[in-house]
Amino acid sequence: MLRKLLAYWNIVLLLVAFSQCNQCRPSSVEDITGWAFCWDEAVALGSSLPRVGTNDDIVCHIPSEDAVYLLSPTGDCHKFTQTSRLTHERVESLPDITGAEAFFAFPAGSIQAQTLHVGVVNQQQITLHQYKERIWQLVGSYNFDSTAAWSSSSRVAACSIHEANQCNGLIVLMSNCHGILPVVLCYDADKHTLEPSSTWCYTGFNAPKAAIAIAPGAVLVSEEPTGTLYYWTEKDNRYERVQAPTHTYYSTLSRISLFLLHAKKLMPQAIYVRFIEQDGKTELRCYTVTCTSPYKMQPIFDLPEAPKKSEEREIDNRINHTGGLILPFYEAVYVVTKDKDGLPVYYKGSFQSSNLLTQ
Repeated sequence: MLRKLLAYWNIVLLLVAFSQCNQCRPSSVEDITGWAFCWDEAVALGSSLPRVGTNDDIVCHIPSEDAVYLLSPTGDCHKFTQTSRLTHERVESLPDITGAEAFFAFPAGSIQAQTLHVGVVNQQQITLHQYKERIWQLVGSYNFDSTAAWSSSSRVAACSIHEANQCNGLIVLMSNCHGILPVVLCYDADKHTLEPSSTWCYTGFNAPKAAIAIAPGAVLVSEEPTGTLYYWTEKDNRYERVQAPTHTYYSTLSRISLFLLHAKKLMPQAIYVRFIEQDGKTELRCYTVTCTSPYKMQPIFDLPEAPKKSEEREIDNRINHTGGLILPFYEAVYVVTKDKDGLPVYYKGSFQSSNLLTQ
């Protein structure tokens, strides 16, 4: 009898073990390659819109905070966050920026926690600050003889790059003066050093305007004045133009925006936004950028416009985005602007499953 009970018990244990193994099998990974980028309808901001829309404003996303900072050459600073809706607050003014020739911003620190770093350029010196514990803290002042020929027309592009277990800074400085070579600097977040790079060599002909790292040792750069996009690598210093759609035309732009978005915290996708003057209004042209060869841009559907009434079919319902603001978070981007009545509104853009779109 005892032998039969033990046999039955062994069978029960085997059944339980097999059922647990089935539960431990990894679930199938959701295919997000077919996800589409979509815009939500406009939502009232609910508060006054900060002064935005100038060519010199800088927007910087801090991944560990999932917060976006708006920095102005006047020193005004605003912090945007998202919970159930988009909100913003004014933060302490940026020091040492009044009268500066140029300034730049990037996130730096550990992989788990970064802080906003802002560099202010004045002749041969760069002063670097970080925003930490709700105050600006001086990181250091750095002197460079090679900056002596810079003028007020200097342009700077900066981004964060992952190296080892930290986020460092990559900065490209270039003067519009003929014959001045670009300067590439690297900031070490652990040692707090800012030095000319020995591995990155910028071979672009025009001044850089924006940059983002899309992979280790690979950066997308947009140049002024056309906004042309390039793929730039550290290993072989390749500098390759990103293919634009055939109907895309390049002209002098007031502003551009370049950033990464994720879908379900898995898939990074580069997004490129150009402000285009057309028929007396500033419109947005948004593109996804392929991060593998061949590098090309694909247009995103336009922002929703105000619906036309039947008796207003001939009325132009396009929103003027001259004072618009692009705020890229981790999984969503917000376009903050004013509606036709001058009231602040925002659109939210994100990657969505094709299944959700058909429901």
